[in-house]
Amino acid sequence: MASPSSVMEDNSFVLGIVQFARKSTSLTAEELPLSTSAASNGSVATGSTTTLATGINLVATIVGAGILGFPACFGKGGWYLSPVLLLGCAWVAKEIGQVFDEALRMCAERIKAGEQFSFGTRLERYEDMLEVPFGQRGRALTFAIVNTFLLMVCGAYLILIGMSLEYLLQNTGLHPPYRVCVLAVSALFVPLSLVNDMSAITKLASIGALAGVVYVLAIAEAGIEAKTLAASAGKTISYLTLPEKLADVGGVIAVMLAGFTYQMVAPTMRAEMQKPEEFPKAVTGAVGCVLIIYGLAASTAYWGFGKDTAGNVLQSMMLESGKPMLAGYALSIAVTTNLLVTFPIIMSCVARAAESACGWRYSTLLRTGLLGAAICIGLFLPFFLEFLSLLSSVLGSAIGIFLPLAAYWALKLQRPQGEPQYATMAKHTAIMAFGFALLFIGTYNGVNDLVVAIATNTKGFWDSSLP
Repeated sequence: MASPSSVMEDNSFVLGIVQFARKSTSLTAEELPLSTSAASNGSVATGSTTTLATGINLVATIVGAGILGFPACFGKGGWYLSPVLLLGCAWVAKEIGQVFDEALRMCAERIKAGEQFSFGTRLERYEDMLEVPFGQRGRALTFAIVNTFLLMVCGAYLILIGMSLEYLLQNTGLHPPYRVCVLAVSALFVPLSLVNDMSAITKLASIGALAGVVYVLAIAEAGIEAKTLAASAGKTISYLTLPEKLADVGGVIAVMLAGFTYQMVAPTMRAEMQKPEEFPKAVTGAVGCVLIIYGLAASTAYWGFGKDTAGNVLQSMMLESGKPMLAGYALSIAVTTNLLVTFPIIMSCVARAAESACGWRYSTLLRTGLLGAAICIGLFLPFFLEFLSLLSSVLGSAIGIFLPLAAYWALKLQRPQGEPQYATMAKHTAIMAFGFALLFIGTYNGVNDLVVAIATNTKGFWDSSLP
């Protein structure tokens, strides 16, 4: 067994998705090496991740394939409102980090006081946090919401993989259409979904950090190239300064807030820290960096492609000759490579959770069924931005806003009454209003956009999805 010092060295930069996947093994009473594993004397070792490393891990966790929808969000929100909405989403994400920290502190106080919970004495998962104030019902509800969200995310990943492979192979002798690409990669995922030990695949998860860099650089480069080519050809690019419809604001907020998702791994990453009390500091730094990254990438792409930017910006990366841009090739390779690794890891987490809920150790039928649900999304809903918007509005609002605030205030009210915190109440009221706008307006816009996309799609089932 590795010594505590060597564990610290080996786990300082473990990505959030890997930490999340490792924690999911406790559902099946298995153990994988964690930086918070038991020390040699039987006590619980302290976390090994520094505050800086946690911040870097958070940036790598937050910046994902959702960035491909940000240029289209700027196209819907316009030059004036989109930066404001992006800043608002970043503020919400930063404040929710503080909510998590204070809620987890209150949970720790109750554990220290001797209260008994199903997770024992170490709170490491999202549903653990909700169990403390709400009991097993709160835990079960959070468990269901988080894993349903993850399953739907896997469906969105299949949409992106299919689009990326179609883009990458369009000028080859194969030139397979979108749904052929989805089916081909699904055939690869069938055996992977049945693998119970993801340790070998999680070693490749660092690809995600590199892929995130490629996403940003490729999107920005494509925007600059598109603007340069348009200027040299005397072509005018049309922009919006404000949204054409008020309902569009809900969809923009939904996608942008989804781009700041880290909440599912927040308890896990905080538990891994050397100084858990500095978690808000790590979140603030990470959200600030991501805000700059998203702002630069999305605005540059919108500058180059204009208001008609595709929901998946990759599909806008075409030259006038009909050939793909080099930046598009780089982006499609990065998306495909990253998601080929990330997809089976997340599906494994969902499968383990479902098996645990059913009281089963392992179920081939259940794992195949869950994969089939994700494949159906990829095959029958090839509308990335519309699907992501609806998913974020319905489930993302709960995970990112409502559940953390509910846990915080329930824990607060269950304590002896202290001094009223009017500033905190005002901030949380504003966040709740933001969340309800996302839930109602975003859901309405998401459903409407998805219905319109399906109704206006004139392409055959086996036709190419490329413009």
